[in-house]
Amino acid sequence: MGSTSLADGPSEATASIKERVTQYFAAVQSNDIGKAKEFVLEKSRQSFFPQFDPKLTGVRVAEVQLEKDKTSAVVKLLCQVMIPSAMQTVDVPQLQRWKLAAGNWYFDPADPPPSEASIMKKYYFEKLKEKAGKDPSQWDVRFEKEVQDFGVAVKGTVVTLKFPFTNQSKHELKVEAVLLHQLMKDLTSTRTVPPGKKGEIVITLDTAPLYREFDHDIFVQFEPIQERVKLKVKGRVFTAKDLEAYNPITGESGKAKVKQEP
Repeated sequence: MGSTSLADGPSEATASIKERVTQYFAAVQSNDIGKAKEFVLEKSRQSFFPQFDPKLTGVRVAEVQLEKDKTSAVVKLLCQVMIPSAMQTVDVPQLQRWKLAAGNWYFDPADPPPSEASIMKKYYFEKLKEKAGKDPSQWDVRFEKEVQDFGVAVKGTVVTLKFPFTNQSKHELKVEAVLLHQLMKDLTSTRTVPPGKKGEIVITLDTAPLYREFDHDIFVQFEPIQERVKLKVKGRVFTAKDLEAYNPITGESGKAKVKQEP
């Protein structure tokens, strides 16, 4: 495909960006760093070195959003990554910003778009600053526990975790979004909670691709108060064979007390 310009419509620009992204990752996975850098915005080439990742087995462009000036676009990628310990692949989302220069689209690693997670995290810490010195019992949403440690789980099991909370506001609250790790699923059934009533965030974690330590933040957004709360899930994952030989809790030989949910 040839070069593009501002006169091209959204569909032409999107097609051009997709082609350039595909060519860029083909060069990266061929470990042809010189070729890959040809797709990087010139001002960022000197300081950026594309990294070959042997675990990356494929990349798919899930979405292209042209920004207001039509000279830059946010590209959402689904990177297929092999988890050797589980012999399976998982899709890891990634956002990039590509920019139009001299008729072609170039990846600009120096200007990454904010991810949904980073937006939520920034908002969370801003709200935390606002609440500094205030009595936590007066906050709009109060969780009984903000950290859930599932202890030790057998690799391959699905762990269910629950985060009970109380709506302490004067509004009916809606669980608008739950931002999770890619191996988690949101199973929260009751999304609307009246004032003064209890609710519960329910998630599951597939441990099949995991091994040893797991520690990940999740964010829950409530409307209409625009409250965003950070929660944490942590624990350890071992194979059944590991646990037969060694108890990671006591340090002794033999099986540990572990999660073995179906």
